[in-house]
Amino acid sequence: MAVLMNSYFFYIFYSDSGRCIIQWQSTSWRTFVGVANFSVIYIFPLRLMGFSYWRIMRNLHKSAMNMRQSTSSNGTDNQLSRDLLTARKKVVKMLLTVVVTFAVCWAPNQFMFFAYMCGWNLDFSAWYYHASVLLAFCNSCMNPIIYGFKSKQYRGALKRRLAVETKSGFVQI
Repeated sequence: MAVLMNSYFFYIFYSDSGRCIIQWQSTSWRTFVGVANFSVIYIFPLRLMGFSYWRIMRNLHKSAMNMRQSTSSNGTDNQLSRDLLTARKKVVKMLLTVVVTFAVCWAPNQFMFFAYMCGWNLDFSAWYYHASVLLAFCNSCMNPIIYGFKSKQYRGALKRRLAVETKSGFVQI
């Protein structure tokens, strides 16, 4: 998909005295490529994540309702069912945090590039463009941080994974 989405570069670049020059065939072609890139790189992943996490949340909600009904019909409202409901709520919050983080981290860069493709004169050497690229790259390392803050099980598994072997066994870091 990445090769296909970036294949237009072979048609818009030409060399002039060792420098790469961009020359678009038309403004409508440039706008079309901008809309396609924006849709595939930002809108589609955001919608896919949103839809997937919505399905997960819906299934968690359904199973929580089923559990509530079964515990109320049995007359038992045990601690396990309350703990599971609490854990499910934490999962939902974590998933929402992941989606919002993706949207926030990628938005500045994607909107700038979209505006550029639609005719805005973007200075690719400007600090704000570099900051938007850096923010987009930061999204690549945000999920483990989010999981670390939101999930006790993740933190425990990460600590076990980062254990250092010594002569007498393993030492936790």
